[in-house]
Amino acid sequence: MRANSRPHHRIIVLSGTGLMLVLLAWLAAATATSPLDSFAQCALAGYTVSDTNPPICADSHTVYLGPAVSASPAPAAVAAQDFELLVDGDSHSNYPRGWQVITTQADWVEYWSAVHAALPTLPPLLPVDFSRLDVVALSEGHEPTSGYSLKITEIAAGPGGSVVDITESFPTITCTVTPDPPTNRYYIVDTAKLSAPVSFRLTSEPRQC
Repeated sequence: MRANSRPHHRIIVLSGTGLMLVLLAWLAAATATSPLDSFAQCALAGYTVSDTNPPICADSHTVYLGPAVSASPAPAAVAAQDFELLVDGDSHSNYPRGWQVITTQADWVEYWSAVHAALPTLPPLLPVDFSRLDVVALSEGHEPTSGYSLKITEIAAGPGGSVVDITESFPTITCTVTPDPPTNRYYIVDTAKLSAPVSFRLTSEPRQC
């Protein structure tokens, strides 16, 4: 009887680990034969990236430049500036709570009349030289009792703007307050011309009685 001369085919079954090794070997070979064409690919391939601006990555044949990083601008310097207290009292009015910068004589006259509208006689207008000064005016707003206060603790100005720090205190249960009449504390200063924009930072704290 004649032997069957048809060739035999061997089937190799790979386990999960074996198949993974074959795939990794194939990927490594593909990567090794793929040319780099960008800084990103050079960096991903593990070549050294310089600590420069722009960064540099180089393989054995080519130098690649990465994206340049824009330098962050230095923060604008601010410095505390002096201010002079003009008024620290109670307007006894319904003038709304808030803080404002007054830069002209006309606005100063209008504010002075409005904040003292509840008084039977308008107090004399305080002189301010608006050619070199601004006025910063704070108003507590209507409060039902005494024991409230507010003040400016610092004014800082620089090329990028100005910041006015305000401290507000309120009565606690340890304080003796009077309910009549209601109060509306106000606090007014003048200071050298402020650079815009002007922002306000408020700190509230309990009053120590």
